[in-house]
Parts: sequence; structure tokens; C-alpha cells
Amino acid sequence: MDKIKPLVNKVLQQESKTRWSRQRVPEIKADRKRNEAGHTDPDDDFQDLMSDEPLNRICESILHSSDVEQLGPGIGQLLIDQARATITMKRAVGKVREKFTADLIQAEVDIRLHHPLLSLVKPWMDKQLHDIKVRSICLNWCKTN
Repeated sequence: MDKIKPLVNKVLQQESKTRWSRQRVPEIKADRKRNEAGHTDPDDDFQDLMSDEPLNRICESILHSSDVEQLGPGIGQLLIDQARATITMKRAVGKVREKFTADLIQAEVDIRLHHPLLSLVKPWMDKQLHDIKVRSICLNWCKTN
């Protein structure tokens, strides 16, 4: 790992000097509008595409770097695969967290509408929200197992 860090930093510095000019923005926006009907949140897809463009350039540079390839065959591809897996995981966790937060807010609103007086009692409201969190976590666990 200590051998690869300076090489990756070198590639990143070279890419940062070229500075990706957002030449593909109109093309990406057009694709987004065409695909808007089939997606739940086109803005998220657009942001992902915008952040993927510089990542793709960096990946290409790492893949074609002779310095990285000298460390061993396939090391560049391994680094790229690891980076993409990490980014995908972080995006998925972020989307789940956003959905969970939105669902919790909606549940709180529903409780306040259905139980206007009880919802003013903080311990009761805290217990209701805690129960909803636990149920949500259990349901998600059951769905995945």
C-alpha cells in the first residue's frame, strides 16, 4: 500500500492540473431529461453522473499509468474496482439514510395528526418514535434475510 499511494497521488495531481471542464454538462442534462420518467429522483442521478465524469477520467489515468502497472499486473484495475465499490456503497448508505429520515419525519407528522394531545407529552412521543425506528430496522433486516 505504501508503494501505491505516491503513484496514485501523482496521477491525481496530473488530473487536477487538467481540471475537468464540464463540457459534458449539456449532454448529461439531455440524457437526464430523456430518462426522467423512469427514475424516482433524477436530480440524484444527475449528481451521480456529474461526479462520475471526473472519477472516470481518474480511473482511465490510473489504468493506463505505467508506474502503477509496474507494481504488478491488474493492480490498476484492482484499485479502480475498489474505488467504485466504495463510492457505490457510500451512495447506497446515503440514500438509505435519507429514506429512513424522510420516513421518520412522516411518521412523526402522522402521530401528531392522529394523537394531537398525546404527542405533546415528550416521553410518550419519544417512545412512539423509538418504536417506529425499531420496527423499521427490523423490517429492513427481515427483507434482506
